[in-house]
Amino acid sequence: DNASTGDTVFVFAGSYYEKVTVNTPNIQLIGEDQNSTFINYSILGFSDSIIRLSSNHIQFSHFTVSLTNGMCEGIYLKGATDCNVSFTTVNSTVGMYVDNSNYNTIYHNKISSAIEGIAIAEDVNSSSFNIIKGNSFTNSGLSDYEYNDGIVLFEKASNNTVIGNYFNDCQCDAIDTVAAYNNIIENNLIIGNTSRSQTGIYLSWRFEPSFIGNIVRQNIIRNCSGGGIATNTDGDTITDNLLENDGYGLSIDFGPRNTIIKNNTIRDCQVGQDLWYADRGTILEGNLYDHNTEAIEVWYCQNVTFTRNTYRNNTFGIVCHVSHRNIFLQNNFEGNTITVWNIISRNHWRQNYWDQPRLLPKPLFGYLPFIQFD
Repeated sequence: DNASTGDTVFVFAGSYYEKVTVNTPNIQLIGEDQNSTFINYSILGFSDSIIRLSSNHIQFSHFTVSLTNGMCEGIYLKGATDCNVSFTTVNSTVGMYVDNSNYNTIYHNKISSAIEGIAIAEDVNSSSFNIIKGNSFTNSGLSDYEYNDGIVLFEKASNNTVIGNYFNDCQCDAIDTVAAYNNIIENNLIIGNTSRSQTGIYLSWRFEPSFIGNIVRQNIIRNCSGGGIATNTDGDTITDNLLENDGYGLSIDFGPRNTIIKNNTIRDCQVGQDLWYADRGTILEGNLYDHNTEAIEVWYCQNVTFTRNTYRNNTFGIVCHVSHRNIFLQNNFEGNTITVWNIISRNHWRQNYWDQPRLLPKPLFGYLPFIQFD
């Protein structure tokens, strides 16, 4: 409380039983050691936060922040700009809550929470241009809450970057966006638990679909029985991800428009990808579907372009349900048990490779129509 702008407050190792509010700008609050400098708090009911940062240019690092009883956020950024929270262990109901705060960096923290690890909250002027980098999330969430995720970006959160984080066995979704847009989610490692339903990354809308999507790239997602990446928003770009041993590798729902799905590797999943109600502007290009039960299920889609994808060693390559006027161009089909099956679907098949060179058109069988040709 006696610190002035520009001061450093150094805290020796030990246990401190209190709440802390920093509302003076340009303060460095630094613990002696992350593993031996404890800020503990206990309440009977609900409180807003243990640590509250409500100014600009604050550095908070090298602590363990723990809630021993009750419910509250571990660290709460409210109206904060250009703050750094780093090298801190947080055990609380909500690990960190970022509200109406911009240009902050949250990096190299260890977070275990009952509901959400980090929440980027909705507000009239919501939180933007924050970086969440290199954090570790373990077993975040309780099943009786609506949002029990590692990281959740709520409505209007935009231009944030979620990069290089590690998620191990989050209760529900590792990363969830709820009507958030124009965020970058990249280079994260997500490990699920096949014994319960979990989704690696879920991009969703709240009241109506968003027309501005998010960028999801270069993530590794394994063992998420609910699915690797699921989206029902428009305009997403999903590229260069590795999805292994998930229930659904990719699940694209509610008629996505202008969605780019490119250069992803999806292997050893029950369904590599499903695609529902997609229309013009949705492109699937250069993806590898390998050793899945079904590589792709296409439901009620039209005018979608599938080009230069590889379908290898799947039980079913492509299954089309009531889908018309889609273009399958220059794809590679290698070693699938059943290559294509059409159910009330008529599409355009051109210049695809079917296990070996061919002199005659390739017949493709199904139901209504019985046969089509490449």
